[in-house]
Amino acid sequence: MESVLKEGRAVVPASLQEKALSVAHEGHPLAAKLKTILRKSVWWPGMARDAEKWVKTCQSCAVNGRPEKPTSMMRTVIPKTAWETIALDFNGPYAKFGGIYILVLVDYRSRYLIARPVKSTSFEQTKRVLDDIFEREGFPESIKSDNGPPFNGADYSQFCHERGIKTIFSTPHFPQQNGMVENYMKIINKSMAIAASAGSNYNDELQAAIQAHNAACHTVTKVPPEEIMSGRKIKRRLPLLNRELPDYDNSGVNERDKEMKLKSKHREDARRVARKCQLNPGDTVIVERQSRAKGDSRFGRQRYTVMEQRNGNLVLGDDEGHTIKRHVSQTKKVFDWRNQSDTSDTLQQTHKDGNLVLRAARNRKAPSHLQDFVCVTDDN
Repeated sequence: MESVLKEGRAVVPASLQEKALSVAHEGHPLAAKLKTILRKSVWWPGMARDAEKWVKTCQSCAVNGRPEKPTSMMRTVIPKTAWETIALDFNGPYAKFGGIYILVLVDYRSRYLIARPVKSTSFEQTKRVLDDIFEREGFPESIKSDNGPPFNGADYSQFCHERGIKTIFSTPHFPQQNGMVENYMKIINKSMAIAASAGSNYNDELQAAIQAHNAACHTVTKVPPEEIMSGRKIKRRLPLLNRELPDYDNSGVNERDKEMKLKSKHREDARRVARKCQLNPGDTVIVERQSRAKGDSRFGRQRYTVMEQRNGNLVLGDDEGHTIKRHVSQTKKVFDWRNQSDTSDTLQQTHKDGNLVLRAARNRKAPSHLQDFVCVTDDN
C-alpha cells in the first residue's frame, strides 16, 4: 500500500480526518493538547482549526469543562446616610443548635451589624425579626438580598412594598453580588463555633461578637459602626470619659470607602482574570450544576439561549419558554454538538520504519493533488 508523508508525518486524506481526530481525542484532551498529539504523527491542511472545532463540538468536553471568565467587579457607591441601604442574608443551619439559622443584617454605610437566631427561613420568622428592628431603626430605602426563600416570595415582596422599601436582588447562586453581608459571615461562624466548643450559650456568644464588631473602629471608615449609626458614643462595660458627640469627617468616610473598594476591585479582577462578557444574545450556553456528587459533570446538558446580557448578568431561556437568571461565570458557551457515534470507528494503526501509518479498513490511493510530497513505501 502507498502511504503519503510530509516531513515524517502521515498525510491524512479528507475521508479519514474525522477518524484521525476521534483517535487522537481519546481521553478528551483540550484543544492545545489535541493539536500536540496530532502534530506528532499526522498532517492535513487546516488540521489545527479542525482540532479546535472538534473539541468545541464535543458534548463530554463541554459539560465537564471550565465556565466562562467572570466580568469585572461592579462596586457600589456608599450611601449618603446610615440605614439608607441594608443587606440581608441567612447563615446556617447549625445542626449542633437544633438546626437554627442566623438572620444577618448589615448597614451599607456604617457597616453596623445585626444578627438574630431564627428557627427557619420562613417569611413569618423573617417578618418577626424585621418588624422588631424596623420599630427601633425605621424603614430603610432599599434592602439587598439573594433570591432564596423567603426573599423570592410574594409575601416578602408585599411586605416591602407596603413600607416603601425597594428590593434589590443578586443573581441567583452568585453570593458575591451580596458581598457586603457575606463578608461578615465569618464573624457569625466563629461565634457559633466558640459556643459549640465551649458549651456556652450560642446567643450570648453571638451578641458579644456583634457588639465587639460594632464598637470597634472599622478598617475602612475608621469610625465605629455604632457611632455612625446612632450619632453618639455608646457606653459599654468599660468607662466612657468623653461623652461628646462623635467628631468624624463624612467626606473622609466616602473617600476611604471608594479607595478601598477600588483596590479590592483591581485585586480581585486580576486574581479571577476578569474580562468583558464574551456572551451575546442568541448564544447557546449550558449552566453549572449547583450541587453535584463526585463523578458528576460540572454542567448540566440542558442548553439555554442567552436572552439578555448586562455586565455578565444573564437571562437565559430554554426551548419550552422557561427563563432563568445566572451570572456568566456559572455558564459555558457551547456549539452544535456532533453525533459522537458518527466517529466511533477507529483507525487501524501500524508502524513502518518508525513512522505512524493511518489507514481505513479498505485500501485507498493517495490523493493526486498531494503527489508533490509523496513518499512511496511498500507495505508488504
